[in-house]
Amino acid sequence: MNLSSKASNVLLARCRARYGMRLTAQDIDALLGCRTVADCAACLRNTRYAPALSSLGESSMYRRPSEAALNGFLLDELYTLCRCEQSVGDWFSDYIIMQAEIRLITSFVQKLSAGRQQEMILNVPEFILHRSGIDPELLGAARSYDDFLGAVKRSRFAKILRALRPLPGNRPDCALIEHSLYVKFYDEVIALVNRHSGSAKEELLDIIGTRIDISNFRHIYRLKKYYGADIAAVRSMLIHHEHRISSSVMRSMTNAVSADEVLRIFLEKTPYGRKVDADRLRADAGLETETQLLIHTRARKLMRSSVNPSTVLLAYITLAEAEVHDLTTIIEGVFYGLSRDEITGLITIDDLAV
Repeated sequence: MNLSSKASNVLLARCRARYGMRLTAQDIDALLGCRTVADCAACLRNTRYAPALSSLGESSMYRRPSEAALNGFLLDELYTLCRCEQSVGDWFSDYIIMQAEIRLITSFVQKLSAGRQQEMILNVPEFILHRSGIDPELLGAARSYDDFLGAVKRSRFAKILRALRPLPGNRPDCALIEHSLYVKFYDEVIALVNRHSGSAKEELLDIIGTRIDISNFRHIYRLKKYYGADIAAVRSMLIHHEHRISSSVMRSMTNAVSADEVLRIFLEKTPYGRKVDADRLRADAGLETETQLLIHTRARKLMRSSVNPSTVLLAYITLAEAEVHDLTTIIEGVFYGLSRDEITGLITIDDLAV
């Protein structure tokens, strides 16, 4: 899957130019000092995110509306990269379309489970809807799981969602549905990556494999700590693609009797353990932020050093998604009156804005 030299250079230049427009350390510092969401909007007025939030009033600028607006903005931005990519026949558009479909599906299922399906926000670019198997009108009007199945019947995920249809009177199992979608997602993404060769394949598998390793570690830790899950339950929630965590170490974490033992094994027996701050990892928000930082640091290194356009594309989307996630977290934190230190403990972009 080699790109022409000209197309490669264009794609590399576009991705790196957009990465160069990321929030600066000064931007983040100013956002963390905001006292109201109106202050946040003012801080973002001179950044690339200004158009995304311009339509939101102060009362609407909390997590769900701002997250929908920012994700829609990010997908629109990626559209130009996809158009460039489609002209050379690469795989990136499939990747982001699957991601967008999973977000739509999980968002609806979570709202259905909470009895708030009428609050579904559909803020998805036309190019996603055009190429997705999800019917946006039916999804927006869906009020039951059966309605929902009608909306996704042409989706690549339809078979999975039919198999996970809840019994009458029961709520959908949101965690199992999301996990099952991501199993298929990673299966398909790895199949796409395996069509590459050489350093491009190695780099892409490194980003994807790191995400899978971290996802598995988080699932094991949380299932042990918060649910006291048994070995079979833990195994059922793992993505079975081996990368830097060997199968024997993964088995040891799965078989561990406590979350503390899982954490000890991760710190002592995996290559990631040497790269995290153990004390921060043990903190309430540390599981998310410290492990996300592992993924983002690797993506940033490849963004700057790789000569492979597919790698730089994947690194860019990884970092762009991280920025949107953390920007949403900052806005929500300000909305709910969290302190600067509390918000800082929930984000990673302050560590990456260099």
